[in-house]
Parts: sequence; C-alpha cells; structure tokens
Amino acid sequence: MARSAASEPRLLATLSSSPRRRLKPARQFALLLLAVLAPAAGPRPPAAAQSATAASPVEIDAGPLGTLIGEEVGDVIVLRGIPYAAPPIGELRWRPPQPLDLVPSQRGERMDASRFGAACPQPSTSRAAASLRTSEDCLTLNLWTSAPSGSRPVMVWIHGGGLRTGSGSSSIYDGSHLVREGVVLVTFNYRLGALGFLADPRLTEAAAGVANFGMLDMVEALRWVRRHIAAFGGDPERVTIFGESAGGMAVQMLMASPRSAGLFHRAASLSGYGTWPLPRTDDAGRELDLDAFELGSAILRQAGAAADADAAALRRLDAEALAAAGPSLHLPVVDGATLPDEPAAVFEHGRQHDVPLVVGGNSYDGAVMMMAGRSPEEYLASWSAEDREQLRALYRDDFAVSEQLGGSRIFGDARYLLAARTVARGMARVSAPAYLYYFAYVPRSLRERVPGAPHAVEVGLLFGNPSPLSGAADDEARAVGATLRGLLVRLAATGDPNGGDLEEQSLSWPAHDAVRDSWLVLGDAPVVRSGVLRARLDFLERWYRLRRTSLESVSGSVAGD
Repeated sequence: MARSAASEPRLLATLSSSPRRRLKPARQFALLLLAVLAPAAGPRPPAAAQSATAASPVEIDAGPLGTLIGEEVGDVIVLRGIPYAAPPIGELRWRPPQPLDLVPSQRGERMDASRFGAACPQPSTSRAAASLRTSEDCLTLNLWTSAPSGSRPVMVWIHGGGLRTGSGSSSIYDGSHLVREGVVLVTFNYRLGALGFLADPRLTEAAAGVANFGMLDMVEALRWVRRHIAAFGGDPERVTIFGESAGGMAVQMLMASPRSAGLFHRAASLSGYGTWPLPRTDDAGRELDLDAFELGSAILRQAGAAADADAAALRRLDAEALAAAGPSLHLPVVDGATLPDEPAAVFEHGRQHDVPLVVGGNSYDGAVMMMAGRSPEEYLASWSAEDREQLRALYRDDFAVSEQLGGSRIFGDARYLLAARTVARGMARVSAPAYLYYFAYVPRSLRERVPGAPHAVEVGLLFGNPSPLSGAADDEARAVGATLRGLLVRLAATGDPNGGDLEEQSLSWPAHDAVRDSWLVLGDAPVVRSGVLRARLDFLERWYRLRRTSLESVSGSVAGD
C-alpha cells in the first residue's frame, strides 16, 4: 500500500481548494445537507411552532440559579437561553470558559428563559444562516423537561456543523418527543471555527496549551448539568452525551479527554470521525504536514491579522472575519492539553472513559464531501495509483455509476464508518460495552436522488421533527425514527440499548467485538448482521494503521504517553 502517511487531508491546502467540477444535482443536495447541519433558529421558539398547543409561562425555582421563567407547551416545559459561562469576549476570547452560575450577584435573581440566546459566530453560508442572530456572547443552553421534580435520565445533545456552523437552538433539535419518552434533554452552543478551535503560539501560551476552546465549552456545559440538572427533574448520575457529525466527533473527543472525567455516564456518537488526521501541536505535526500552528497562522492571516500582531491585537480582530476564515469543515487540534491524541488512538490504548457507547455511521455519509471543499477527482488523486486500483475494485458498483459516487462513497466510509468500527473495537480495552450500528434507511422523498442514507438524514428522524433534508416523515420514516430514539433513550436510562421494539422483533443487539463484528443495521426494519462492509473497512484500516505508524515513529509517543 504505497501511500504518504499524511496525504489526506492536506490541511493548508483546504484553505483555498475548491472542487473543479461539481455536478448540479450534487450541489443542490449539498445545500439541503447544509440546511440540516447549520440551520437557523427562527424568531419563534420551535416547540411553539411545532405544536397547536398554546405556550404559557412557567416558573422554575432553580436554587442558586434563581427563578427561571420558561414556557409550558402542553406536557413539555421548555427553558431557553440559559447562560452556562461568561461571554468569551474581549480578554476572554481564546481562553477557557469562565463559570457564571455561582457568582453571588446572580443568586436569587429572576431570569427570562423563554427565548433562545444568540448562536456563536459562523459564516453566512445560506440565506437562512445569514438571518441567524449571532454574537460572541453565545454560551447558553436550552432544556426540555416534563416536570422540575423526579430523577429522569439526562440526554445532552451536541450539534453538528463541521465545528464551524450550527447551534443548539435549531428547530430540528426540539426535544419534545424525547421528553415524552422519559428523559430531560439539554442542547447548547459552543464556540465554533477559529474562535473555538485554533492553535497559535501567541494564544496557546496564555491558555496553558489549550487550542480546543470550544471543547472546553462542552465540558463547562456538562459541569453546569452536573450542578443544576436535579432542579429540572434530571438525574446527575445518568447523563448521556450524544451528537452527530461534528457532534459525534465531539462525543469521541470527550470520551478521550481527561478534562471531562466523571461528567457523563453513557455516550452515543453518530457519524463521528475519530480516525481522521488532525492538526497537531507536537513534533509529528511539524514533520507530517499536520502543523496546527501553521494552519492557525494561515487562518488568522485570512481574518486580517498582521504578521507582527500580538495576542491583544488578535483579540480585537473582527468576529465575523474570524468566523469566515478557515476550511469549510473545521478540525479540532491534538493539543495535549484538552485532546491527548486522535480519539481512535486513545480508544485503542484503553485510555477513554469507561462508559457504554453506541457508535456508527450512515450508508452514504459521503454526501457531505461536497461541503468539504474537494472534488472526487482531487480526493482520489490523494491516494497512490496502487491504492486507487484496489479501491476501484472494492467500490466497482459505485464507480460504474460515476466517478463522483465512487469518490464520495470512499470518502464517507473512510471518514465515518472506519472511525465507528475502530472506536467500537477500542472499547474492548475497557469494561463498558460498545454497540455498533449502520444506518441505511433512505426516506421515500430521497430514494430517487441518493444512493444511500445521506449524512445527517437520521437527525430529524431521531428527534421526530421535520428536516430540510428528508421533509415531513411518513409512517415508515416515523417508525425508523422511533426505533433509533428508543434505543438511545434505553441507553440513557440503563446503559443498554436493547429491549423495547428490538425485543418485540426478537432482536438482541450484542456488544461489539472484533471476532463477531456485529452491527445493528437500521433500514426499513432493524436487523443484526456480521461483517458489514468488512472488505472495504479492512482496506481502509490498513491505510489508517500506516498513517498511525508514521505518526508514532515521529512523535515517539502515542495517545498521551
């Protein structure tokens, strides 16, 4: 397998590369996908917008937080825009989040929690995103519950969007359906793009080496949940983190980070990418074209920073210019302070948090390739001639349709499904189980347009809400969404996704191991299968092993050693 160990992706090239040839249908589909990953929150709260039931004010006594005034919509209480950290502006830009909720002046206050807070700064990539209210004062969370009493499992959703777009206030993430199945749901915002994930010596030195500020926002939101969720009917000892795409990657990062120890008890990663090459601040980054500092400097120059600017000058840069700078899919940084190594490498050394994990991906996650700023031709050219020949054989049916389909299918499998299987196998090094799934359901409205379940299509089905990608669900789609929702609710409640409608269909979803290689395939009806895409993933795994060997030979240490 003659291949440069770090040839995919070439990080600095992503700042200026763009597909040379884009087929019109693929571009149109990419715009639909963008609407799912980076949707705007309208001026009306989604719970009210999606329900014929009138909203009425409700007051919740939240102890040290004071009295929160939210809304009750039918049988669901919704609280929005609750600050969980100080605004990261001025001197707090590019610094770890500062806790807010224990400041004495805030105790006993009444706070309006009926409106969503601003989304974090992000590029205006669509008409909807252009109308999104954004501000650096964006570290807020939202909460759905059935009552402020009780002790129900808590599910904390981490939104996707390439670590560059999105917010916790999207109408797709309305938690009413999950609440009715017995959980408390929390969504939140975290810093995005260059404001959230950036390595530069002028900044990291003052932040004790931290480059993943958005990741520390996630940790701070989880600390808030641990301190306060009991006031909203949640059990702080049964917290599940779950997310899709960048949110799924965030779950894998939090599983791999010492900073989040003890803050969650189960996890679900939907289409995360923990085997993907990440920029680094160590010697391996400099040697293997993964230099996070070089990438960070290029992003800052794009945002208008002078070469001799000091940290104070960088903190005065325009937030919109910073949000617009950088690659279309932003990457976190292996900084040693928040993320000791690429997540899959941490899993393979058994240093992840020992909690039950559901992990998987979609049959056509490669639909996201158009947003990655690369054409299929460019992507395929990054492989050696020998590898391309083998890949064409493994993906012959896709290449028989088009170069675009072949390239994008490989991209999706290499970025998402390889990570899912690798992370699941790494759980064998701890005591908690991993449950591996393959989402293959295509809504009827998409069946003439896509060759498999596209990236993010499951999100609207999971939450039971309309999605720009799949439209309003029919009975079949609602049933698939209910199955996915049910298994994640059972994971949150008990640590085991089995039971419910799986049991009714006489299905037992076994914990994953490398020998049986069992997957739960979620299509029109769920089924357990062994060896899903085994030949393809085995080939891609050899690429991953070669790259990791090169990294380890240069750095001399792995996974935080």
